[in-house]
Amino acid sequence: MDHVLFRTSRILILSFFFLLSVGCSLDASLVAEKASQLIENLTPDSGTEIFPTVTFDTPSRLTVNVDNYVGMELQFENADIIEIDQSDIVVNGGAATCEVYFDDSEGYYVELYNCTGNGVVSVGVAPGVARSNDGKSSVQTTSPFLITVDNIAPVIEITSPVAGSSVADANSFIVSGSCDETGTDIYLNYPTNNTVACSGGVWSADLVVASSGAGNISVSVYYEDSAGNFVSDARSFVIPVKVYKVVDIFNSRRTSGVLLGDGSFVPWGWNAAVTNMSVATQNAVKSGISAVLAPNYEDAFTVLKSSGTLVNWGSSRAVSDVTSAQHMVSMVSNEEAFSGLRSNGTVFGWGYFHSGGNPPTSVTSANSGVHKLIAARDSVLALKANGTAAVWGGYSDESSVPVAISSPGSGVIAAAGKRNAWSAMRVDGSIYHWGSTAYGADAVAPPGVIELICANNEGGFAGRKADGSVITWGKATAGGDPSAFLAQLQKNRKIVCAGSIFVTLSSSGAVFVWGGYTPFSASPPELASGVSDIFVARNRVFAYKSNGAVYSISSGTGAATELAAADGVGLETTTAGAYAVLKSDGSVVASGNASYGGDTSTVSSSLGAGVVKLTSNYGTFTVLKDDGTIVSWGLDSDTSAISSSLSGPFKSTKKVIASKKAFAALRSDGSVVSWGGDIANFSSAAVAAGVKDLFSTERAFAALKSNGSVVAWGASDYGGNVDTAGALLASGVKTIHANSRSFAALKANGTVVTWGHSPSGGDSSAVAAQLVGVVRIYSTDTAFAALKDNGSVVTWGEAAAGGDGASVLGALTSKTVQIYSNKRAFAALQDDGSLVTWGDSAAGGDSSSVSASLASGIVDVIPSDRAFAALKPLGAVVTWGDSLFGGNSSSVSASLSSNVLRVTSTGKGYFANKADGVMVSWGESSTGAGNGTLNANFSNRFIRAFTNLAATAFLLDDGTIQTAGDAAAGADVSAVSSSLSYVKEVVASGRAFAALRSNGAVVVWGDGAHGGSPGAQAGKLTSGVKVVYATEGAFAALKDNGSVVTWGDAAVGGDSAGVVFMD
Repeated sequence: MDHVLFRTSRILILSFFFLLSVGCSLDASLVAEKASQLIENLTPDSGTEIFPTVTFDTPSRLTVNVDNYVGMELQFENADIIEIDQSDIVVNGGAATCEVYFDDSEGYYVELYNCTGNGVVSVGVAPGVARSNDGKSSVQTTSPFLITVDNIAPVIEITSPVAGSSVADANSFIVSGSCDETGTDIYLNYPTNNTVACSGGVWSADLVVASSGAGNISVSVYYEDSAGNFVSDARSFVIPVKVYKVVDIFNSRRTSGVLLGDGSFVPWGWNAAVTNMSVATQNAVKSGISAVLAPNYEDAFTVLKSSGTLVNWGSSRAVSDVTSAQHMVSMVSNEEAFSGLRSNGTVFGWGYFHSGGNPPTSVTSANSGVHKLIAARDSVLALKANGTAAVWGGYSDESSVPVAISSPGSGVIAAAGKRNAWSAMRVDGSIYHWGSTAYGADAVAPPGVIELICANNEGGFAGRKADGSVITWGKATAGGDPSAFLAQLQKNRKIVCAGSIFVTLSSSGAVFVWGGYTPFSASPPELASGVSDIFVARNRVFAYKSNGAVYSISSGTGAATELAAADGVGLETTTAGAYAVLKSDGSVVASGNASYGGDTSTVSSSLGAGVVKLTSNYGTFTVLKDDGTIVSWGLDSDTSAISSSLSGPFKSTKKVIASKKAFAALRSDGSVVSWGGDIANFSSAAVAAGVKDLFSTERAFAALKSNGSVVAWGASDYGGNVDTAGALLASGVKTIHANSRSFAALKANGTVVTWGHSPSGGDSSAVAAQLVGVVRIYSTDTAFAALKDNGSVVTWGEAAAGGDGASVLGALTSKTVQIYSNKRAFAALQDDGSLVTWGDSAAGGDSSSVSASLASGIVDVIPSDRAFAALKPLGAVVTWGDSLFGGNSSSVSASLSSNVLRVTSTGKGYFANKADGVMVSWGESSTGAGNGTLNANFSNRFIRAFTNLAATAFLLDDGTIQTAGDAAAGADVSAVSSSLSYVKEVVASGRAFAALRSNGAVVVWGDGAHGGSPGAQAGKLTSGVKVVYATEGAFAALKDNGSVVTWGDAAVGGDSAGVVFMD
């Protein structure tokens, strides 16, 4: 009897709660929960009679509509006989009802379907369906759960933008709408399936449309509730045709192309193989391009995309399948082929086989360790981290590398090659040649060469000796026999190789030329003094004079021809039959064969001002103007077929620069935006147009305009105000140099204008009369040193930081060829191979303790923050300066006496790779110096070091990262370690790091207050990033579509909300 009462009570409770839920619209799940709790408390007394029972398995869903069903299993206990069919199953409900399906073929399955109405229902089983052998029967049973029948469709709608609206195609646009089920997920189909939440009756999604191109796009939004009710809405929007301004120009042999601000590429010119792109190629170059390269002879282009992939098209000779190329970070080209370096230190090649289009497995397999590629005319050489070299391509024996160069322990430190022959120098001073004997493969280098510099096209090689003199060898018809004029090869600042000649620039500013198929030598009288630089463009040699004049040098006689008078010039180039010069006022002049660009009459009105870049190919000149337009003239200058692609009014960002507390961005229309701290005096009107470059001190910026004028903003005592020098900065500025608190502008006439913090170099009035004929400016943190065309040096700024060179003035009057600096001291390389130092004595300004070692034979100088390391012949290393910054290497001196291939500074210490694979380190231990584990891990590795205030990140040649220092500042990478592969660059803020991967993604770690967490911007950093910049507490990422993403401390640039980077 007790058991019957228990069952009866159970049924009454369920019925009561069912009626309560229907009448009072209570939540069905809450009702079921309360009912179950009461039932559990009604357990019959032990010792009562046992009756057969029927129970329900809880179904997987408790909500249903007319189109769905709910299924459940019945379970029987203490039953010897079960007799049940569909008529025994009852659905109890008020405003809702369901049909029943029953199946006892495999168990006892009940299904409710075709549920109509709205409300809750329960499921009941009639009494007596289960009996025991002693005559007991089951009672009527009702499910302990309630099922909600819901046939009310949810509400969802797209309300903004309105249908047919035009949206921006560069960044993203917001689609939003209404909804009625808060907390549920809403699905969108664009650009791929993604999810947003209904919150407070509304929803919103930020849709990226950058890669969609112009045309109509359809956005669908849909939602299905738990009962299966489905609702959707759709809108079509229009992406208008947007043409962006040009950000750069590229040239192949007779075709050219422009990179637009949205990351797309548009070619034009003579060769249809380039201009008539396939549909697949057209689509591939519509976006995401970070670099462009052409071969030197064939008409073809390869674009490197920010994703690390390649697109290659044009003349068949220089084209091959690049679909398998991934993780690419850089490219080189020769006449008919390309080679690219992956971020893991392996090589990928494409183009003509005999020119290097098919590299060997020694550079394509894992752990190849390649860190540099050098292209010759028909072959390519790879320098590997273990000191060996590999060569591929060539028509002769270029790829037959001597065992002494390719074997482990070879210790190769430099290589040079041009046409069918190579030369490589080992750390022991030996030099090997191979390839075609017609082009110098049988050359024998003279003794005493400490640096291999270059090779010309016809079999001549050039190097430098310990006494600072240059020397050449190889084919006599290529300048390889200098025995008749060795005196002219003393005391030289620079040597260049071109065609069959060599050209030197002496420390006193004079030019000397020799070589030729009919050997000659010449000292052009026009270039006997005042020359600031020499360089090669399209295999022709040009000379700058410090007063702004430009000359071309004949490869047949050495004669000099003036291309532009001393009126202030910038850059110049040449076609096959003409020359053009870019002047510092933004104008261009040209001369030579009219068909090859020597006549500018048809475009002269567009070349009078505003030009920021001058380029050329075989017969055509093309310039980029400060407003993002181009002008082309010469042989293949007709751009009418693509005129609609070159007249874009829309701007994007093409460069970002950082101070310690702010950022500034140069846009493709020549305007500038700036954000962060210390920019209260920024005037957007002053930089609304015409800017071609940006520079910064620690707390100020300077903009160089295409007309040679300068605008500055930021903290005035850091150079943010040019009032004191305004008139002198109105025109004629060629470039700008900066230290931590001051700017120095080098003008095209060789004079210098300074402003900023007076004691730190902002005031140069004391040496103004000496600042003429200046060719280059160097700086410590608070001082400047100017190298003049006669080899003398002028210093100013904080005396203790190198601003007073009086202690070494006698050594700096005529012999200097190059200057190195750390934060507090200078080191000047002299034309006799010696080194002179001055500045903070504790930071390397006093080198008297190692003076004997610095008297000759300096190969290279590597500064840390407060010390120097000099690399000498045979791989010896000499150090001096602050011992906490690597200035004292006595603990490892025996290991540094020879065979060092290269030296890397961490800012507070050094790492030196040796030819036998051993890594030696010294300096501040917090940067990893002296760490045995790191030394072992870096064996036979090429490393680059990036240091913030408290930690160092090392980028290895295989694209992985290792760290040292304060864990919180970035030494702990455990949270991101799985993502730190295929890294191509690292940038440091004050206490955090950002690693740019070869697929365009950014990985961030370190102190969150210094940008170590991207926060809400993480989704925008998964692809498309070209470059990352940093202030002391924030980062900015420039993307391939010209947009910029910022994160970190808002006070120092981490928040760019409201800044317009692109249209």
